[in-house]
Amino acid sequence: DLLMLYRPRYLILDEIETIDNPRDYAVLLHLMENEEIIEQKFRRHARVPLTTWVFGAGNDTSSLPAPLKSRFGPPIRFREYRSDEFVDVVARVLTVRESLSEDFALAVGQACLDLGTRDVREAIRVARRAGRKEDLAKVVDALRRRR
Repeated sequence: DLLMLYRPRYLILDEIETIDNPRDYAVLLHLMENEEIIEQKFRRHARVPLTTWVFGAGNDTSSLPAPLKSRFGPPIRFREYRSDEFVDVVARVLTVRESLSEDFALAVGQACLDLGTRDVREAIRVARRAGRKEDLAKVVDALRRRR
C-alpha cells in the first residue's frame, strides 16, 4: 500500500532480516524482478509500473529467503572497528546522543573493549546503567560476573 501511495524512487529497508510477513517478501520479490507492483482491489487487478531501487541493510542475512538475497546481489560487508575506532565512535555517540561528558564516554568505550565487545549498542547500555564515571567499574564488574 505504501509503495502505491508514495511510488518511491528509492526504498531503503533497515534490519531487513526482521521482516516476517511472507506477503511483504512477495511484494519485494515481484518489484525487484519485474519493476512493477500489482494493485489488488475488489474484483480488479492492475499492474502498476514502478522503477524503485531497493537497498537492504541487516545484521544477519542468513534468515532471508534465497530468492530475495539473489536479487540484491553480493552483500557488502564492513570490517569490525579497530579498538581506537570503536572508542572514538562510542565517545561520539555518547556525547552527542546521550549528552555525556567526553571523559565518561571514552571510559565507557574502553570498558566495553575490556569486556570483549565492540558493540556500540552495548556501550550505550553500559553508560546508561552506570550513569556516571564513578559507577562504571561496578557495572563492568557486574557484567563480567554474568558472562
